Amino acid sequence: MLSRMERILGEDSPRLDRYEAQSDPEWPSRAALSTDQVLDQLLATRARLIAKVEKLSPEEWGRIGVHGRMGAMPLATWLEFFLVHEAHHLYMIFLRSRGA
Repeated sequence: MLSRMERILGEDSPRLDRYEAQSDPEWPSRAALSTDQVLDQLLATRARLIAKVEKLSPEEWGRIGVHGRMGAMPLATWLEFFLVHEAHHLYMIFLRSRGA
């Protein structure tokens, strides 16, 4: 989300394609991390995201990024989309950790 946010803030209506792990050159190294390392990175990234969001101006909240399926969305909607998407992943972890 941070890199998408930077593009939305720095470019005029950037098109932001769907993330695909198989196309991410960093994915193999990320997939090899331990659970503790993943959690450490998650917390550090979350802190950077929160710090960035807290400083956004009203104009920045309205900047547009173009989603491949959902079209043009202001940054505020992108953040909502990210949170809903992340919640889905956490829900799946919750289910799998309980054998469901």
